Amino acid sequence: MSRREQIRTRRAQEQRKQNLTIVGILAIAAVLIVGILFWQDIRDAIMPQEPVVQPLAMTIDPEMIDGKNYGPEDAKVVVREFADFQCPYCGLVAASITPIIKQEFIDTGASVRLEFRHFIVVDPIASGGESRSAAEASECAVDQGKFWEFHNYVFANQDGENRGGFRETRLRQIAGSAGLDLTAYDTCMSSNSTAQRVRDNETEAQQLGLNSTPTLLINGQRVENPLDYDAVRQAIQVALAAP
Repeated sequence: MSRREQIRTRRAQEQRKQNLTIVGILAIAAVLIVGILFWQDIRDAIMPQEPVVQPLAMTIDPEMIDGKNYGPEDAKVVVREFADFQCPYCGLVAASITPIIKQEFIDTGASVRLEFRHFIVVDPIASGGESRSAAEASECAVDQGKFWEFHNYVFANQDGENRGGFRETRLRQIAGSAGLDLTAYDTCMSSNSTAQRVRDNETEAQQLGLNSTPTLLINGQRVENPLDYDAVRQAIQVALAAP
């Protein structure tokens, strides 16, 4: 074999090795991608479901429920919250501020109404992440008159951001714990009928120039620190006392 043929043969062998290496890398990448895409299904199949955390006890009067709103329809003071179910500070508002507003004002007959609005900020841009899934699921709870029960359970079961805590099977488990009819819930979720409601809330937030969650508006006026209950109480009292 001539020198030229030897070089040609060696180059062909090196090219085959490179091709095999590329194919191997692509195969490994494909396996990893499939694993990532189906990890939640695999995890749900091989691991037992995590127990659902019970929220703090909170009495909910069905007659006070109006969709995502709670309190008299003609209330003098409207406390409107824009929130994301994965937002940790929204979880703190749900656990420590909302129940006190309810107990101190609404339950005592004051003319105060709570209104909840979705504002997705945690999910990646242009992504159907877990915050959006939870928001759409909560709208299915609205259809059953159980938004506030679902709201409380979801916030009590936060598990980091986009880590699987609000994957499809987990949200369904939470829905069952919150007392939803799961047959109706499944039909609602599969129909994608609630997605536009969530987008409408986001549009409202954008039109108001909001850029973060949680945001509390009391008769349209923003509370600077929604985790400061004294400030929230004072703003409500001022609004109640206004002519």
